[in-house]
Amino acid sequence: MLCVGPEGTVYPCPALVGDASFAAGNLRERSLETIWRDAPVLETVRNLSVIKQEGCDACEIRFLCGGGCLSQTYYRTGRLDGPDPYCDVYRNMILDDLGRLAATVHCSCAQE
Repeated sequence: MLCVGPEGTVYPCPALVGDASFAAGNLRERSLETIWRDAPVLETVRNLSVIKQEGCDACEIRFLCGGGCLSQTYYRTGRLDGPDPYCDVYRNMILDDLGRLAATVHCSCAQE
């Protein structure tokens, strides 16, 4: 996800607009492709992974939630790769939704 602020500055997320430490570049000066490819802050974001993220490494649904919200994590921990403060909320919501979905699916493959 990317967000463009009102002055044309690109940020990795809408909640980070205005935070100069996340300003990736300005569309009035460079193309979006160049900003995406060359901005150090966006390289950092692209290299984040739930495989390595604290709290996600052993979670069975990590690929469904994607590690949570980048900005919530940053504002709570001061790091982009830290645990999302609402992880338990997201996890429970996803598991509840999967349970409801599974209850509505009828699979004939288990029947003989």
